Amino acid sequence: MNLSQKNNFIVNIPNAQLAKPFRQENPVAGIEEVTLSNLDAKTVRLTVVGETAAPQVELFDSNEGLIFSLPPLTPPALPLYKGGAGGGSQGR
Repeated sequence: MNLSQKNNFIVNIPNAQLAKPFRQENPVAGIEEVTLSNLDAKTVRLTVVGETAAPQVELFDSNEGLIFSLPPLTPPALPLYKGGAGGGSQGR
């Protein structure tokens, strides 16, 4: 069940249990925090807090279990173009 609100993506995962909770602050640009915790004896809660909006989370099912993917919220920086034909000047 997805309970997303404001800057939070929240999902409850039924029929699951964690040995211990997980928490990481600022794992990637645009994400403030990711937490996994036991909501009750049979449910795990995943919360992902975005800096400015709820993140878009993609869910995949695999042989290993559920996979949650967080696409980047900010576009990758483009490399700077240096020089032109002939290499340009080098401080001369």
